[in-house]
Amino acid sequence: LAEPPMKGGLLGPTFSCILARQFAQIKHGDRFWYEREYQPKPFTPDQLSSIRSQGLTSILCMVQETADYEFQPDLFLVQDYHENKARNCSKYNTINIDPWKQ
Repeated sequence: LAEPPMKGGLLGPTFSCILARQFAQIKHGDRFWYEREYQPKPFTPDQLSSIRSQGLTSILCMVQETADYEFQPDLFLVQDYHENKARNCSKYNTINIDPWKQ
């Protein structure tokens, strides 16, 4: 934590590497990870495409009881007035559930 932060980041290179490795191990060590094709009920390619098209902002907007909320497109970055300006939830895409219909 005492290292100077990497360009465009908040953490130094050592701690960034530790966090990245930890998340990769969680993802690849979980036999029920949603992208794994060898689980009991894997998602189809169309379902995975629909899931991957959503971001955290879209998910937060979907669970709100009203569409009056505003979030910036990338919630992990500071809101600014140009690149990451907050938008109303009605401006974000909703998930396409057609791949789950039988």
